[in-house]
Amino acid sequence: VRRKRVCNRMRILALDQASIITGYAIFDDGDLVSFGKLTADKSVSPEDRFEEMCRKIHLLFLKSKADIIIFEDVSLRTSIKTLITLSRLQGAIMDMSYWHNTAFKIYAPTQWRKVLGFNQGNKVNREALKIQAIDYVSKCYGITAKDDIAEAICIGLAYLRDSGIIEEIKEKKK
Repeated sequence: VRRKRVCNRMRILALDQASIITGYAIFDDGDLVSFGKLTADKSVSPEDRFEEMCRKIHLLFLKSKADIIIFEDVSLRTSIKTLITLSRLQGAIMDMSYWHNTAFKIYAPTQWRKVLGFNQGNKVNREALKIQAIDYVSKCYGITAKDDIAEAICIGLAYLRDSGIIEEIKEKKK
């Protein structure tokens, strides 16, 4: 990853949020410094799982000391019920940002993929999009990551490109 010189430290928390598995990536001045996933217990009620994920995201935010949170906008993919749950989770992240006086940016899935040059459109299915994210992260960082983590890293990278913190992303040499 080729970076521009940054005057003030910028700590970014990028999320690919969901009620069961939330992928995350933390960038410091454009450098990927941490990544992983938060998981909620699938065997409990949806309400308890939602509360558990909200708490885990909040704790991650506090631990990360992020200056800005970048996350994916919700879209109707499978069901109205899923859309409602993801909308509530997005609202919880926004509320957390407001309470902590922390900026946030929301990217539509098509928006961050366009910034990174992904092949997308009506003929590209969801699984193919996930594979593109996994491959992109592998090429840039040499990391083998599951789709939730790879997409969180990509969402963060899209913000870094848009904001001019990084100029271009080059493949990691093996």
